[in-house]
Amino acid sequence: MKLFRELFRGRDNVYAVHWEGRNGKTGYSPAYHHVLRIQAQKRLQKPKAYFPLSEQVIYDHLTGKPTAGVHRLF
Repeated sequence: MKLFRELFRGRDNVYAVHWEGRNGKTGYSPAYHHVLRIQAQKRLQKPKAYFPLSEQVIYDHLTGKPTAGVHRLF
C-alpha cells in the first residue's frame, strides 16, 4: 500500500469512483454519502459528505472491488 500511495497521489480527503450508465457512458465521480433528496428541501441541504481515501479503499481497488480513481505522478 505504501508503494501505491507513493506512485499514485492525489487528495486524501476524497477519491473518485468509476461508474457506468445505462446508455453505455462511463466516468468517475467523487465518492460521497448518498442522501435522499426532496426537491422542496434541496436548498436547505448541507454539502455532500465526501469519503476520504483510506487504506481499505486502496486495498479494495487493488483486489478488484470498486475502482477508485487516483492520479499518477509521472
